[in-house]
Amino acid sequence: MKKIRLNLREKLTRGTLLWVYADDGKAYHSSKRFDTASFNEHDSNYLGEIDKVSTNKRQLNSLYTMLKKSDRIYGICLNKKGQAAVLNNKTTGDEIIFFPTWEKMTSFGKAHFTIIDKIEAEIQRKEKTRLKWLQRGQAYVNRQNKTAKEA
Repeated sequence: MKKIRLNLREKLTRGTLLWVYADDGKAYHSSKRFDTASFNEHDSNYLGEIDKVSTNKRQLNSLYTMLKKSDRIYGICLNKKGQAAVLNNKTTGDEIIFFPTWEKMTSFGKAHFTIIDKIEAEIQRKEKTRLKWLQRGQAYVNRQNKTAKEA
């Protein structure tokens, strides 16, 4: 497993599946989250050659080391929800963690994203509760104002 930051021209969402082929170094991403389908059912969107996508030589060397050991490496985008760090040339600094096999990637991803999904669901639940509370408060204030005007 190797965590790197790639400067991509496309904004990737959290959980996006990426992969790089060893024979030509071409990087692809799916528009779906990694755990929605098996690898063969994901669509492929070309990102570019890995040496042009990442300019950090140390990260590239570690990726090439991983690629020597297998025909393809898999990655998951770990961006926070809505994160897109726009740099000078309108690229985003996406944090991606790569794995040598599909099994290692899915086992890490399921464990990591199960926790993240629970936290996000709790945050959304609290936000809905807060909005409902605010709406009730606004309705109460409106009723009080209406009653005060009638009296």
